[in-house]
Amino acid sequence: MGPDAYRTSNLQSVLNELDYTVSYLGNITAIPEIDSKPDKHIFELPQNIAWINYVTPSAKALVPFVNVDNMMNLIHHIGIENILKGLKKNIEEDFEKWELFDKTPRIASHSPEGVIELMPTSDGEVCGFKYVNGHPRNTKDGFQTVTAFGLLADVANGYPVLLSEMTVLTALRTAATSAMAASYLAPKSASTMAMIGNGA
Repeated sequence: MGPDAYRTSNLQSVLNELDYTVSYLGNITAIPEIDSKPDKHIFELPQNIAWINYVTPSAKALVPFVNVDNMMNLIHHIGIENILKGLKKNIEEDFEKWELFDKTPRIASHSPEGVIELMPTSDGEVCGFKYVNGHPRNTKDGFQTVTAFGLLADVANGYPVLLSEMTVLTALRTAATSAMAASYLAPKSASTMAMIGNGA
């Protein structure tokens, strides 16, 4: 049974009342009478009879998720300097294979309040997108002006392999890209770098 059928059947409220936890919901099926079996529970619902199977999802069905807390813990564990050095190296490697990347223009949805953008790309092996917003007046309501998350998928089978917060990561990537650009563009004799901007 799909998500819509799950909602319309009101099954969730029935299960909650009976203190059942469901990890998988099988197909709704019409059967002549209600039966009881040790490995299944059947509930009679308005116009439907639902079989509930308790099944553990395959590990391949689970997408790793890195939330803000995970990201901050990772940064503290590795160290901000090492994180930026690692990002700088990865960005340099991506520029070296620039011709492999699908350079699809970002998709932007503008409104009077701000902009929401999707940024897709692929190098033929992995495909990813970043969702990011820019809402300058958010701070008056106690919200961030920029939030972001991203997804990475395996091109060979289409499986998502990572879902990650990217608000913190965007700030780190911006800093690492600036450092990388400076290492190539700054005069060799330069010893001081000025960074001008008001941030997000």
